[in-house]
Amino acid sequence: MAAGTWHPIAKLFHWGMAALIAYQLWLGWRAEELPFSPQKIDLFITHKSIGLMLLLLVFLRLAWRGVKPRPPHDANASRLERGLADWGHRLLYALLVAVPVTGWWISDTSRIPFKLFGELPVPDLMDADKASSELAADVHEFLIQALVVLVVIHAAAALRHHFLLKNDTLKRMLPWQ
Repeated sequence: MAAGTWHPIAKLFHWGMAALIAYQLWLGWRAEELPFSPQKIDLFITHKSIGLMLLLLVFLRLAWRGVKPRPPHDANASRLERGLADWGHRLLYALLVAVPVTGWWISDTSRIPFKLFGELPVPDLMDADKASSELAADVHEFLIQALVVLVVIHAAAALRHHFLLKNDTLKRMLPWQ
């Protein structure tokens, strides 16, 4: 592994979670578009299950960061760029926790029974409450939109580093590097 390159496990977390998040967005959108049906229920079960899996993965990813810290920023990055990158990552991690937590909040307060991947019962942590469920759905939607915006900014920054600044910031996270 070259100096300054992300560890292969960090890359696996990054790209694996990115793929799961993209799939989650599609699942949630598709399930919302369907009329009530067994297919809609199956999509939501998968969506909720992957959401909880992503919640676990973000904590494992943070634990990994504790074991294997990130490589240093590009030596030519300004103090402002380093600060924006650090705060952007913190916000991404916060959203990666908040989005599935608000999804769980929706599920709990709507009191629709849920088993992880249709097998393992997930405990209800809150009482059924229509108003709370509606609030949770609004917060969940807002956080998803914020996450999408931040991911677009994150990707744009990586592309800026690669194509305009011509440094190795993007290459250091690519899985085949």
